[in-house]
Amino acid sequence: LLFIQKINGELSWNSFYHFAPYFHELNFHDAQIYVRRDSKGQITIAGLPVHGKTDDYTAENWLFAQNDINISDVKLFWDDQLKKKAITSVDIQSLTLSNGIRSHKGSISATTPWTKGPLSVEIDLVHHLGGQAGNWRDWIGTITWKVNDLQLNQIANAIDIPLNTLEGILSSNGKLKLDNGKPDGGEVQLAADNLTIQLTKDEDAIALGRLETNLALETDGGMISVTTKTFAWRDTESP
Repeated sequence: LLFIQKINGELSWNSFYHFAPYFHELNFHDAQIYVRRDSKGQITIAGLPVHGKTDDYTAENWLFAQNDINISDVKLFWDDQLKKKAITSVDIQSLTLSNGIRSHKGSISATTPWTKGPLSVEIDLVHHLGGQAGNWRDWIGTITWKVNDLQLNQIANAIDIPLNTLEGILSSNGKLKLDNGKPDGGEVQLAADNLTIQLTKDEDAIALGRLETNLALETDGGMISVTTKTFAWRDTESP
């Protein structure tokens, strides 16, 4: 369930306060980690149970309480016994996370079975006073991402999405500002090929051969507006 070729670190004095391992610095390289969801929905990481309640952020709070984490060359295996799916693996080339009292900065670069080439995500966040570091609803800051050739049908099969049909190949990059977990501005670039979206079986599907758009998000008085700087599409059967 857990294999690490090389690991080193430095425990924090907070470990004595919490009676649990807290790290001033943690580094590991060349690892394999199994994440499992059993037939009852209980999730374990390397054999250790993780909370199953939606309002319990114990594991996330612990992660965002470590001072510095640096990970490279890690293979993450996802074994979903609840949906009885084949084991999926994700290769993490690098992951860094640096946490202060309220500040959290990090980045991840990984390859997945659903994308072409590595995807990357960067965060620069704080959690509001009185909030929980692991609760995304308490986050304030920015998230930046880049992903190429995401297979939407494979994502729809792997994750519960409230759509009857979702197909196509999506590429995107952008930056999203957050204020207490809600969008507070940003820019998004999207491009999709052979896109098909159908909400329910009783409704006609939206099908496009190609879609390209540049979006700007703004928030004013609680109202979120989305502006299309550019918007172009091609029908499925058009040249």
